[in-house]
Amino acid sequence: MKDWCEAWLAALTRAWTKQMDIPLPERWSAAGRRGDVREAAAFPVLGWLCGAAAVIPAILTAMVFNRFAGAFVYALTAWILLTLRDSGRSDGMIAALSAEFMPGESLPWNVIVPVALMIGRFALLMLMFQSGNAWHLPLVCAGIFTMEALLTLDGGFDPPLLNDSREARARLGIAVAVLTLISFLLCRVPTALGAAAFAVLWLSFQRRGERDGITLAQVSLAGGVAGWVLLLAGLLAL
Repeated sequence: MKDWCEAWLAALTRAWTKQMDIPLPERWSAAGRRGDVREAAAFPVLGWLCGAAAVIPAILTAMVFNRFAGAFVYALTAWILLTLRDSGRSDGMIAALSAEFMPGESLPWNVIVPVALMIGRFALLMLMFQSGNAWHLPLVCAGIFTMEALLTLDGGFDPPLLNDSREARARLGIAVAVLTLISFLLCRVPTALGAAAFAVLWLSFQRRGERDGITLAQVSLAGGVAGWVLLLAGLLAL
C-alpha cells in the first residue's frame, strides 16, 4: 500500500510539473522526475483534486457566513486556479482568436475581449455555485487536464512528452471513467452535458490534429476551449 501511494504521489507530482505553472518545492519536483504508466492517468486525477480544493473552502464559507460569500470565494479561487495554471496562455489565445472576428477595427478588441472573458468566467462561476452545481468544477478542471493529456499523447512529439504505452492509455481511460462517475453522483445534469460536450470537442481537435498535426500551442488552446465548454455545460443545467 505504501509503495502504491508513493507511486501515485510521484505521478501526480510529475503531472503537476508538466501541467501547472505554479512551482512546487524542489524536493517534491525532483522526487517525481521519472515517468511511468501512471503519469497520463494522473492528469485527470490532479485536475479533479484541484477543482475540489476550490469547492471545499467555498462551501465552508457559505456555511459560516452566507451563500453569496461562498459563491464569491468559489469564483475567486476557481478563477485564480484556471488562470495561473498556465499563466493565462490558453485564455490569451482564445481572446486573440476571438478579437480577430469582432467588427469595428477602431475598437480596442484586444483589450475588451480579455476583460469580457475574465468578467464572464467570474460571473459564470458565481452562478454555478448559487445554483447548487458547485461540484461541477472538479469535472471542469479534470476535463481541461484530460484534453491536454490526450492531445499530447496523440501529438507524436519527439521525444514523447508522456508515456504512450497501451497500459498508460488504459489507466487514463479508467481514471476518466471513475472521476466522471463520481462527478455524476455529485452533480448529475452538468456532468452528463459536460461529458457529451467533451467527447465532441476532443474528436474535433483529434481529427484536426490528424490532418494538420498537433503543436503545444494547439494543446494549450484545446485545454482552454474545453474549460469554457465545460463551464457553459454547467450554465445550461441551471
